[in-house]
Amino acid sequence: MKDNLLGEGLPVAVATSFDGSVVLGDSYPVCADGHMTVTLSVDGKELGNWEITSVNDMLDSSIELISRYFTLKIGDCVILDFGMGNCELVIGSHLSAVINGKESVNVKIK
Repeated sequence: MKDNLLGEGLPVAVATSFDGSVVLGDSYPVCADGHMTVTLSVDGKELGNWEITSVNDMLDSSIELISRYFTLKIGDCVILDFGMGNCELVIGSHLSAVINGKESVNVKIK
């Protein structure tokens, strides 16, 4: 299903979304200029480092797209895909995320 959605240029979240379960870390305000840096690592290996120059514009367009497929309600958490590709997490893996130089997520898979 995921491959079909990708092939048609549709959001993969239709195949991978879930309800009621997600790891959330600390959240931090967006810089005044809308800039944000996100770094994701697994077992100390950096999977990606994203420089996002206009978070506000990205959120607006993402919510517009998501609303075509899902009903968003107050309190819903929207997680944006930064295109890290496939990453296999297994028991013992250590996942960490840093936003603007501050640790946001630090999880060991049990």
